[in-house]
Amino acid sequence: MNQPDWDQLLTGYLDNEITQQDRQRVEHQMAVDSDYRAQHDELAALQTEISKLDYTHSKTTQWSEHAPDTTTRSSRSLGWVVCILSYLLLISYGIYEFATSDDENVLVKIAGLGILLGTGLLLFSVMRQRRIESKTDRYKDVQI
Repeated sequence: MNQPDWDQLLTGYLDNEITQQDRQRVEHQMAVDSDYRAQHDELAALQTEISKLDYTHSKTTQWSEHAPDTTTRSSRSLGWVVCILSYLLLISYGIYEFATSDDENVLVKIAGLGILLGTGLLLFSVMRQRRIESKTDRYKDVQI
């Protein structure tokens, strides 16, 4: 057997997840190979130390301390509002220029209007669906 197979058997031995036949093979290997026995003892000691660790659940206030502060959240929200308003202003100006331009063909103007209208309808339907789902969202009150 190669080394990875013996390592897998050893971890299975420590976790009591192998057959009786494989347990006997591991015990025989530990008896004849001192390095393998040392590896077993090291892993067993590590397993014992890990089982002694005490995991305590953090309180909600401790989790809130790690969340971004109010100033960061407010500035991020303000940044989004300014960015969205700027995009809307730029798009509105582009639509106005496109609509009043005499250089464009009527068919191109109708196609552009269709694209804008379709995109607007898709955006509206997504926002409407998100609003409907937010009312029944089981996780909306979960705080991180």
